[in-house]
Amino acid sequence: MIQPIRFAMIILMVAWPLAHSQGASARTILAQASSSPDPTAPAEAAPPVTAAPAPATPEVSSPPRPLTGGEAWNALLGNTISGTTSDGPYTEFFKPDGTVVHVDRDGKDTGHWALKEPSVCFTYPDDDEEDCRKPRVEGTHGAFLDGDGSSYRFDILPGNPKHL
Repeated sequence: MIQPIRFAMIILMVAWPLAHSQGASARTILAQASSSPDPTAPAEAAPPVTAAPAPATPEVSSPPRPLTGGEAWNALLGNTISGTTSDGPYTEFFKPDGTVVHVDRDGKDTGHWALKEPSVCFTYPDDDEEDCRKPRVEGTHGAFLDGDGSSYRFDILPGNPKHL
């Protein structure tokens, strides 16, 4: 049989680092050890080991749905788009006050936009009729679809980085 003092020393040597790091004192460790069963007594049968529950299957989120119409337009307001058409590269900035600034190889032009669900219509001083397009946005990319089915893809740049 292990002598009580030796038992206390063994308990302190083994349990002290862990218990002390959790704020326990030597007196607390010894009090808990003395209330424990006799370490020389035969061990009771251990409870059966059960498998840990399987980790929950992480939810796979589906990609965000594309925005169209007014939802897409709201994602473009206050931002700049940059793309290429058959006429070459272009950049547009859509101001919340109804103004659009368009820059392409021909220069800079300022016009007005109006939301006419599901389209956005643009007018420019040098054009006789408005140009209506249906916006579609997916993340930081999008496209305008015009009346004849032509699609103009663009990238969305946050804010007005080109100072239009």
